[in-house]
Amino acid sequence: MKTLDACTTDAYTDNYRERRQYAQTGYYAALGNYWTYGDHYLQRRYLVQVSEEQQANGIMPAYAPLGKDDFMIILDSNCLYIRSLRNYLLYSGDYNTVRELLPASKKLMGLLRSFTNELGLIENPPYPYWLDHARIDRRGANLNLNGHYLGALEDFAEIMEWLDEENRDYKEGATLLRTSIHDHFWNEEKHLFTDALIDGKQSTMFSEHGNAMVLALGIADDAQKKMVSDQILLDDNATFIKRKNGMTVVTPAMSYFLHKGLCEAGNIDASFEMFRNRFDHMLAPESNGTLYEEWWLDGTGRSGELKSTSRSDAQTESCFPPALFAEYLLGVEVVKPGMAEIIISKRKTALTDIKGVIPTPQGELTISWDFVNGALRVEIPIKISLKLDRVSIQENTSNEIMVNGKELKKDQENEKYIILSQGKYEIKF
Repeated sequence: MKTLDACTTDAYTDNYRERRQYAQTGYYAALGNYWTYGDHYLQRRYLVQVSEEQQANGIMPAYAPLGKDDFMIILDSNCLYIRSLRNYLLYSGDYNTVRELLPASKKLMGLLRSFTNELGLIENPPYPYWLDHARIDRRGANLNLNGHYLGALEDFAEIMEWLDEENRDYKEGATLLRTSIHDHFWNEEKHLFTDALIDGKQSTMFSEHGNAMVLALGIADDAQKKMVSDQILLDDNATFIKRKNGMTVVTPAMSYFLHKGLCEAGNIDASFEMFRNRFDHMLAPESNGTLYEEWWLDGTGRSGELKSTSRSDAQTESCFPPALFAEYLLGVEVVKPGMAEIIISKRKTALTDIKGVIPTPQGELTISWDFVNGALRVEIPIKISLKLDRVSIQENTSNEIMVNGKELKKDQENEKYIILSQGKYEIKF
C-alpha cells in the first residue's frame, strides 16, 4: 500500500530523481491500482499522453509528456503500452477512449511487426530495449522481449475482438510466435529455455527472465513446465544476481512475470514463498516499508557491488502484488470489459481462509473462501455476471453444491459454471 501510494501521487511515477510517467512502469503500477483503488483515471491519462508523443513511423516514447527534446525509446515499453491498453478497457469499460487510441495503436503494432523475421520473432530491432537491470543476452532474437511482443499481439487481438474489429493478422502472428518460441528456444541439455536465438543458434546464456515469460504465457508443455519450475524454485542459496545453475536472476522489474509464471505452472504456494524470500527484507521494521527498484536499497543488484547512492525506494514495477493475490489466491479472472463478467475458481493453496473486497466500476465485489468448511460467500454488485467454476470446487462429481441452502436443480446447472447475478450468496461444496 505504501509503495502504491508513493507511486501514484500525481501519475504513475517512481519516487526518485526521474519522476517520469514511464509507459512500462504504468503497466505494473496499474496492476496494483485496479485491484486496490479501482482508479482508472491515471491509466487513461498515461495512455493518452504517451500516444500524443508518438512519432510518424508509429514508435512511442518510453515516457510522456516530454519536457524537452529528450525522446527516449524502450522497445519493451511499446509492447507494454498495448498490454496496458487492453487492461484499461478490461477493468474500466471505457470503449470511447480505446477507440480514440486505436489508430495510434494499430500503427505501433504495424511497426513492431516490421521488425520480425520469418519465424515471427523480433530480431535485432533498430531500437533499444530494457526488460530490467539484469545481464541477459540481448543479441539476435531475445526470448524475454519476444514474450512481451507475444503478450502485445494476443492482447491487441482481444481488444479488436471486443471492438468488433478484424483481428486475424494479430492472432496468426501470435500463433506463429508461440510455435517458434516453443520449438527453437528449448535447450534439451539444460532443460531450460535459452536467452536468445542468434543467427539460428541458441545462446549459451539462460535467465529467469525468459523462462518466467514462457511459463506466464503458457508456451511450455507440461513436462517443460515442471523442469523449468523445479530449477527456478530450487533452494540453492544463490545471490540476487545469478543462480548456481547459471540462470540470471530477475530484478523486481521482471518479478511480476516470474511469480505469475510459477503460479500458472501450478506452483502457487511456492511462488508466494519465493516472493517473501526475495522481498520481505524490504518490509523489515528498520526499513520504510516499501518495495524497492533494486534488491538492495543501497546497491544496484546488477553486479552484486553495493554503492552508496540509492535510486528508488518505492518503485512502480514493484506495485504488482495485488494482481497476484486477486488472481491466484481469491481466484478471480476478469473476462469482459468493465469487469462485466468475472470467473471465480478455487485455487490449490494451503491457505484455509481467503477474503477480499474488489473494486469494480459497478461497486464492490466481496469474496470470502472458507476451505475448511467448504464454503464460499460472495456479494455481487449490479450489472456483473459471476461465473463460478464448478469443476474447481467439485472435487467429486457426486458431491452436491448448495447455493443459499438449496441444492442446484438440473435445469439450473451449467456444465462448467454456476452463473450468479447481483446479490448475496453462500455456496457450500
